[in-house]
Amino acid sequence: MVGCDATFRSEADRWFTSAVEAEDTRDRTAARLHAQRAVHSDPQHTGALALLGLCQIRDGDRHSGRVSQHLAAQLAPDDPNVLHFVGVGSWECEDGHQAIETLSRAVELESPHPSSVPVLAQILELSNRTAEAQTLLDRFAVSDPASQLLRARLLRRSGACGEALEVLDRIDPSAEGADPRLIHAERARCFDLGDHAEEAWEQVTFANEIAAQRSHHSPISPWFDRLSTVQRRRGPRRGSAATDAEPLEAGSWAGPTAFVVGFPRSGTTLIESLLTSAPGVTSTREVEAIGQAVAQVCAATGRGYLQLLSATQPSDPEAIRTAYQRVIDAQLVDRSSLVIDKLPLNVMYLGAIELAFPDTAVIVARRHPADAVLSAYVEQFADNPGTAQLNSLDGAAQLYNSVIGLWEAVRDVTTLRWIEVDYEQLVTSPESETTKISNFLGLGLDPTALLSTRATSARINTPSYTHASEPAHLRSVGRWRRYRQQLAPVLGTLGITP
Repeated sequence: MVGCDATFRSEADRWFTSAVEAEDTRDRTAARLHAQRAVHSDPQHTGALALLGLCQIRDGDRHSGRVSQHLAAQLAPDDPNVLHFVGVGSWECEDGHQAIETLSRAVELESPHPSSVPVLAQILELSNRTAEAQTLLDRFAVSDPASQLLRARLLRRSGACGEALEVLDRIDPSAEGADPRLIHAERARCFDLGDHAEEAWEQVTFANEIAAQRSHHSPISPWFDRLSTVQRRRGPRRGSAATDAEPLEAGSWAGPTAFVVGFPRSGTTLIESLLTSAPGVTSTREVEAIGQAVAQVCAATGRGYLQLLSATQPSDPEAIRTAYQRVIDAQLVDRSSLVIDKLPLNVMYLGAIELAFPDTAVIVARRHPADAVLSAYVEQFADNPGTAQLNSLDGAAQLYNSVIGLWEAVRDVTTLRWIEVDYEQLVTSPESETTKISNFLGLGLDPTALLSTRATSARINTPSYTHASEPAHLRSVGRWRRYRQQLAPVLGTLGITP
């Protein structure tokens, strides 16, 4: 029997090693599959249990993931693999304090997981605890490319752009773990802060050329244009504009979900951060819940989304609600009184949202077209169908017009309660915009949340994390004017005199 146990253990170790290798290369499908096989071979393999839990959390099954990780932590509370994967799992579940506490224990072990120090440093930086992140990197003398990139980012955020550029220059872009795209993007941020527009633009161009070469997605703007046509066929507005709606008393909003949409980099993360600062409000953290729900209903009925909007069946609203709720329930362990579903390009699903949730509230972020396009173009988004078009300046401008065109088509016919929140006003006059949002949702919001630097314990699934965790400032307003020459080819497309 002992020999049999040893065989099972050896097999579990082999599968676990394969799972870790897949996790390190971000092949998360293989990581989950191999972790499952390791646990199947040995149900008490704690490292595999902890990694399987992380995979489950990332796949949207937070309840099962937390159960797996809790069991692993009970069986081996001081195992370096367990502490590492449980810490990362806590971060994925928006429990930043627990993530930092767990990973801080992990790095003090005699032989910690090799990624625990750089991951903890990254989480500290994302939580706006930049001095602690810098101290950690210095203490352990971490020198891998990703940690050096983080070191440069910390220097840039402290205002030491020259030193940051020196660190970036020392990173070998061909080294294992180095990403030339991110190196160019960080150089661009350093040059931008130093008001070196030409140098910054050159680095952004290099970064986006790399991103475009890696992407295989087609432009998405034609899809928005088709949806706009469908919306315009619905005729004149059928209800009163929500901008004229009576203000709600604090705590009186009965809707379980409010949607925040807009063009990327137009202030949706800032709005989300403001809303979740209120008691009893939580966020889905950019989970594609309504998109998944619509896809499930379309697959079950054999129709496309356009058909669903133009030939709605009586069962469609309930089917969308049920599918949506399943996704939300899997993501949110602790349900609050109000859930903020923030995903900018959910503009495309406003028709489905109106079908399934006719009494919901929608907040639309608006920003000066040139600033919105510039900010989206210079950011480095994860590659997906919704962001691939932002790798080119022309594509970003076309997508802006298509997204805003769709919203304006929806606005003319929808019965949803909605308001538009102006990014420039939110930054320059936070009190007035905060009051507007508070009245719209009946929340007691504090405008000082936008004026002060605050550490965040929640994971922000967007490149906007630095703007959400640092003070809102005026530098981002009218920034496009510093790049007027570089933006000249698309200003006419955006309706701006070159």
